[in-house]
Amino acid sequence: MTTDGPSPAAASFGDDAAAYARYRPTYPDIIYQILTDALTGPRETCIELGAGSGKASLTLAEIFSKVISVEPDARMLAHMPPHPAIQTLNMSAEDARFEAGSADAVVCATCFHWMDQPLILKQAHDWLRPGGVFYAFLYGPIQLLGAAQTVFRKHRTLWAPYRDKALGRKADYGAALKANGQFAKVTSHNIDHRFELSAEDAASLFLTTSYASAYAHETSDIMTYHAQLRAELSAAAPIVQVKLPLGGVTAVKLA
Repeated sequence: MTTDGPSPAAASFGDDAAAYARYRPTYPDIIYQILTDALTGPRETCIELGAGSGKASLTLAEIFSKVISVEPDARMLAHMPPHPAIQTLNMSAEDARFEAGSADAVVCATCFHWMDQPLILKQAHDWLRPGGVFYAFLYGPIQLLGAAQTVFRKHRTLWAPYRDKALGRKADYGAALKANGQFAKVTSHNIDHRFELSAEDAASLFLTTSYASAYAHETSDIMTYHAQLRAELSAAAPIVQVKLPLGGVTAVKLA
C-alpha cells in the first residue's frame, strides 16, 4: 500500500493557535449523535487524531470515559482546556502507537485530509476493537450569504492560490475508506450548518483557515489584514450569515 505523507500546510495552524482556539466554531450536537448512533458496545476509550485546541475533545470526553487527544503542534495543545478524562499526546497521528483492540472509536475532526490516509486507516483498524467506529468529519469551505457575498468572493479570489491541494484531493473521506477496504458499514453524512456572526468574528473565522492565514502572513501583517477584512464585511453587513457545510464518514470494524 502506498502512502502520501501529511501536507506541509498541516503544520501551519499553530502559527495562529490563539485565534484558532477562540474563533474556530465548535461542532453541532448532530456530529456526536452520528458517532453514538454508529457505535455499539462500551464507550471507554476514544482516540482523537489531530485534536488541535480540543474543539471536539471536550465533547468526546462527555461520551467516553477516556479521550486520548493526539496533536503534533504543542502550540495548539497549549490552548486545550484541562479535563480529567482527556490525555494529550504531542505527536503526529502517523507516529502514534496504541494497543491492538484498545479503542472503541478513532475520530478525526477536520484534519484527516492533512494526514497519510492509507497509513492512518491501517493503524485505526488495528487500534479499534470489533464493533469500534472510525469517524472522520470536516467542515467544507466557509461561505457567506446575503449582503456580505461580494466581499467574500473578492477575498476568496485572493486566497485561491494559497489553497493546499490536499483540501480537494484528499477531502473525499469515503474514497479513502473504500480504497482501504477493511471496514464495514461505511456511511457518509452531510449537514447544512448555518449561523450568524459579527463582522469581526467572521473575519477572525476566515483567518483560522490555512489558505486565508497563508495569504495574510505572506502579503501583510495579519492584524492589518484582519482589520481590512473586518471593515469591508462590516460595511456590507454588520451581522454576517455563515454557511459552513459539514461532511463525514463513519465506518465499523467487524469481528
